[in-house]
Amino acid sequence: SSKTVAQMQCHLACLYFEKGELFAAQATFQDALDIYRKVWKQEIGDNNAAAQSSSNKTRDALMLQLTDTLCNIGSILNRRK
Repeated sequence: SSKTVAQMQCHLACLYFEKGELFAAQATFQDALDIYRKVWKQEIGDNNAAAQSSSNKTRDALMLQLTDTLCNIGSILNRRK
């Protein structure tokens, strides 16, 4: 599934980060973020009907993945200063 690919991208980005390859880490986290945003639109959407059909647990897990990925990108940008 797309979420699994995004999770794998995040793991790979963490490895890049640990090796000090900040540009590769940022690009890989960005790829994962793009996937998470696509999944969000597909599963949650912008309308109430889609939000109601998706479970709170699914929505919360996806929101956590999105915010975690954004924080990781922010950490990289901060370190690159």
